[in-house]
Amino acid sequence: MRSGERMRRLLDDLLDYNRTSLDIGIRLSSKPIDLTTVCREEIDVLRTALPTPTIEFATVGDTQGSWDASRIRQVLSNLVTNAAKYGDPSGIIRVSLRGDDVQVQLAVENTGPSIPKDLMNSLFEPLRRHARADGQGERESLGLGLFIVRQIALAHGGDVTGESTMGRTSFTVTLPRDHVT
Repeated sequence: MRSGERMRRLLDDLLDYNRTSLDIGIRLSSKPIDLTTVCREEIDVLRTALPTPTIEFATVGDTQGSWDASRIRQVLSNLVTNAAKYGDPSGIIRVSLRGDDVQVQLAVENTGPSIPKDLMNSLFEPLRRHARADGQGERESLGLGLFIVRQIALAHGGDVTGESTMGRTSFTVTLPRDHVT
């Protein structure tokens, strides 16, 4: 079943990549949702799939708005899976939601080797992969995860940023509340 799910995700990623390459963009099906509920459900799935790292979840403020729940789950899954793959294997992955009147920010932070600043922006480009500290990871994916995270954020009228210093890496997705798709 894991193999089939991995294959489905791979094909979906390739389809998304092709759609963006043709300037069609990521397809969204936005409706009113509470991101806290969506994230909590996805984190439960991720905790089962990734039993080694501890995944913490915190939320502050209003996290309701109109977004594509399936795509937000995809964003969260990509970010947490990357944190588990490239970060400290026994570390804590912190997921947080912070809502204000204008936007909601979804952040995923982990500990582990810092990503050099000159490499950070290139990670959002398609077909870019980053080897783990142990040299693994280069052949384990297509290098589309962060590219797709950015495309989903852009399709919602938002963006994603990454920061990595002093053994902490975080990716923050900003989603405006008033974007019309």
